[in-house]
Amino acid sequence: TKLILLDSLLQETYVMHGVIRKTNTKFLSFQLVIVLCLILCLELYLRIFKRNTEDLDIFARATYVKEYCEKKSLLSSTKRVTGNSFYQLYSNKKGAKNLFICLPQRMGTKAVFDFFNSAYGNNCTKLNDHCRSLQPAGNSVKIMFTRNPLDRLIIGQRHAEPSENSIRQGRKLLFSKKRIPGKKRNKKKYKFQEYLEKSVIANKTVIPITQECDVCSVNYDIVYDLDKGLEDLSLVGRTVGLDFDKPRSIKKTPKQRRRSFYSQLSMDQLEKIADIFKTDFVLFGYKFEFYK
Repeated sequence: TKLILLDSLLQETYVMHGVIRKTNTKFLSFQLVIVLCLILCLELYLRIFKRNTEDLDIFARATYVKEYCEKKSLLSSTKRVTGNSFYQLYSNKKGAKNLFICLPQRMGTKAVFDFFNSAYGNNCTKLNDHCRSLQPAGNSVKIMFTRNPLDRLIIGQRHAEPSENSIRQGRKLLFSKKRIPGKKRNKKKYKFQEYLEKSVIANKTVIPITQECDVCSVNYDIVYDLDKGLEDLSLVGRTVGLDFDKPRSIKKTPKQRRRSFYSQLSMDQLEKIADIFKTDFVLFGYKFEFYK
């Protein structure tokens, strides 16, 4: 319809001295079609990607995730592979709602878990199976926590087990060097490149949040970006009908530290990381900016 209107408008505009310049009209019509296509593509890009900006609150992000899942049919590609990140907390306060949480691993979220555990008066730990649930209970607010994949990998490397070679080297150093009393020995860790290749790329020890939280199957009410801090947890409290105490701050990866880690990687390794976590980058609006 837009193209027909454009063409008729052009013909009316380019009638000069009673002669319709059909050749010019067709040419200009073709040009406007190209421009219109570019505008529509830009509009689509803005709707899909630019809505993942910092001005989206925790509720708008959840709405966007639902809409994106419906449009892009991500159900099969985001199907969960583990249930270790789901927790169900029950409220004893009259009128307050229960809370179903997806708290993915390798996000430095112990402070967040302890905060909710204390608020709900449940004696849970991350290792307690009785607090885990694959499905939300009735009257539950469903919340998913997210974090930039680049920072998750740095956190994961910090908690990774050392390689066999590192263990052997550590043992040699233990018996070959004099130990200084009172000085703590540095624990042997994977080097970042080694960790990514052997643990993440080969064995998938860290998986996308879209999979870990089964993002397109669970109808989340809140999608909370931990990179923005914990100040908005008060909004969660009002949503569930509880008065939350002021939370502690959460550690963030300094930009310089991120740059020092990712500058070690080859272009091939960076491409593999981008491919593994592409749904997280797109769906949650994170940028692949390891250099800033």
